[in-house]
Amino acid sequence: MYKFIGLGLGPFNLGLAALSEELSEEKGIFLEKRPVDDLWHSGLLFEFAKLQTSFIKDLVTLASPRSKYSFINYLHQKRSIYKFLNADYEYIQRKEYALYMKWVSESLDNVHYSCAVNHINYDGQKYRVYTDKGDFYSEHIVIGTGQKESVPNLVVGDTNSENLIMARQYLHSFPDNLKGVVVLIGGGQTSAENIRRRKVESQKLASDGISLGILSEVYKELYKRVYIDQQQNRFYIAPDRQLSKLNQTEEGWNLEFSHLSNNCTENLSADTVILSLGQTIQLPGLLEEVLMNLEISTTKFEINDDFSLKSEYLCKNKIYLQGMSKLANGIAEPNLGMSPWRNSIILNSICGREAFSVPDIDRFMVWENLERVFKKCTLC
Repeated sequence: MYKFIGLGLGPFNLGLAALSEELSEEKGIFLEKRPVDDLWHSGLLFEFAKLQTSFIKDLVTLASPRSKYSFINYLHQKRSIYKFLNADYEYIQRKEYALYMKWVSESLDNVHYSCAVNHINYDGQKYRVYTDKGDFYSEHIVIGTGQKESVPNLVVGDTNSENLIMARQYLHSFPDNLKGVVVLIGGGQTSAENIRRRKVESQKLASDGISLGILSEVYKELYKRVYIDQQQNRFYIAPDRQLSKLNQTEEGWNLEFSHLSNNCTENLSADTVILSLGQTIQLPGLLEEVLMNLEISTTKFEINDDFSLKSEYLCKNKIYLQGMSKLANGIAEPNLGMSPWRNSIILNSICGREAFSVPDIDRFMVWENLERVFKKCTLC
């Protein structure tokens, strides 16, 4: 029986897998249904796409600076470290980060790709994970399956329609001969990259917002097309709108927006709609039976300080959640840079000791309960 099993191998659990190799006694395995060659966010690997984070904030460095799975060591092993520094990248290219993740995956012995999980059972003492490659048992579970792409409930029509595109699947599902009116809904980095991709082919600053750099590139591209290349402007950025209706028609889609500043309603017809509305925090369906028996909702739940699911029935065998505590830790929770810090806390909890040093993070913004904050201050 394993000490823990990680479900999903996105960057959060992959970082956990890399760090857990340093443990002497506590052993775990990580299961992922995708093949190892299916790169992370492959539908968004535009040639110009960048991560809004420093290369120091990789899978492991902030928790274990000497780890052989750092991005710096990846560059060293690929004999490209000096070329990377000379290129003077402010941020990592998204595709290179995906290749870095693939390199880490292929270097680890505790990860299993092309291994679909079919069912999870909990008998009060251990978890049994049923897969198409056999059954595995563990004391704890770490959920890192990612979040579900958000589709608003107001959609009236076929959400699987070929002209209603989820932003994360852009490169896989976007037609080459797309024509007509295209409406992209959303205000994050993914939206901006989709706008730029669309142009080439034919305000918030947060973890999922548009950075000033990306926004500047969008404006520069628009300026170039209209005033240098002297093309007709076919692209419009419409902020301060909230989608209120999205109805499918025989020709495409009818959209209704609320203009928040002018307090009026706007209507628009589109041939294609691209949804880039972020992700919905929801526990995976694989846990439904376990949670139902413990009377825990998959959409309304609380998380402990060690990122485990809060339940009086799960004190001994915990379910840890990756990237689902935004209400406690703020909008930075899904950031890649938070992953090593969170993984250190999770592994320390699993081990029952300080396997990794966790620095105190002093902060001015308070997202969690004020009573808990002041209680911590009193204890200090």
